[in-house]
Amino acid sequence: MKSLSPVLRRVLCALILLFSPVLAFSQTRADTLVYIMNIPGGTPVEQRFFEENLKMEIPAAGYSITDDILEADYALSCSISDDEEESGRVVLFSLFDAKDEREIVSTDLFYTKTEETYEMLPFVIWSMFASAPLKQVTREVEIVEVEVEVEKEVPVYIEVIREVEKPALPERIEPVDTWKYRWIFINARLGASFRYYRADSSDKPSASILTVDAGIEPEVHLFDFLAVQLGINFALDKAEYQRSPANPTTIAYSTAILSVPLLVKYIFNPADRFTLGPYVGGYLSVPFMGTSRPPPVGVLAGLDLGAKMGQGTLLFDLRYSMDLGTTDVFDYKITYNRMFITLSAGYKFGLFRR
Repeated sequence: MKSLSPVLRRVLCALILLFSPVLAFSQTRADTLVYIMNIPGGTPVEQRFFEENLKMEIPAAGYSITDDILEADYALSCSISDDEEESGRVVLFSLFDAKDEREIVSTDLFYTKTEETYEMLPFVIWSMFASAPLKQVTREVEIVEVEVEVEKEVPVYIEVIREVEKPALPERIEPVDTWKYRWIFINARLGASFRYYRADSSDKPSASILTVDAGIEPEVHLFDFLAVQLGINFALDKAEYQRSPANPTTIAYSTAILSVPLLVKYIFNPADRFTLGPYVGGYLSVPFMGTSRPPPVGVLAGLDLGAKMGQGTLLFDLRYSMDLGTTDVFDYKITYNRMFITLSAGYKFGLFRR
């Protein structure tokens, strides 16, 4: 620097000061764009509250917000739902990597009033983005020649590096309903079964009873719209009635029955967080520890409704079943036809993404 003239030294210092903000800005993550997805669930007031606060907290964390999903590096989803165990609400946050099409991290926040989230929301946002990998922005280097005149009018050329951002290519983020597309689902359910026993002759009494029905029914999705379901169900088959109007002797029996249903299910997707599955099929019945023998084969038809909840799906199932044959009660020499309607609830998990 001692060999340069005072004017030239002042020019070089001015150029360093001029471009120092560019170098400092390049060390931040403000060029990383985040897209905030629509907020389902809750009331319009709650949706507006979280949307406005996310738009304040994300820039505070050092990121920029974009309204164009094709330009985004990350996508942040937020959904509001009622808490099942406590009187309040749960807001679920999920951060997606648009380039890799995968969920990076998700977390939830419980509250009874939206004002309670003022202090926790910044920490939730910072912790989620701390798990996000650094995004590398593609840049081109352009060399610009700047001519500077000094006192002796000797031209001096200085190379200045200017960063030019290359526009990002359109990228696709992971759809919200990705949870539906798995090869295998494991279903577990428990419910009540209304059973009607119709005598096979007019001089014999009929009966009905409400009993428990439980089962585990894995299903394999052959296509997005079609699945095959094979399960193991347990129910207690029992009845109590009078032998005849003239003979009021009580007849009572109980038999534990294991059934193996085989179903074909058609799958509808009415919304991102719901599924609807009508099905038909048959079942095999195996009695044990009882005094009756049902026919080995029966038919059934039903409908299940799935709603996304947590890591799995909350399941509601309604089905009608009918034996193809008569049930024999050994001790009382009575035969009848079984028909039953079963309503149950359960939970299912998906395995192996399609």
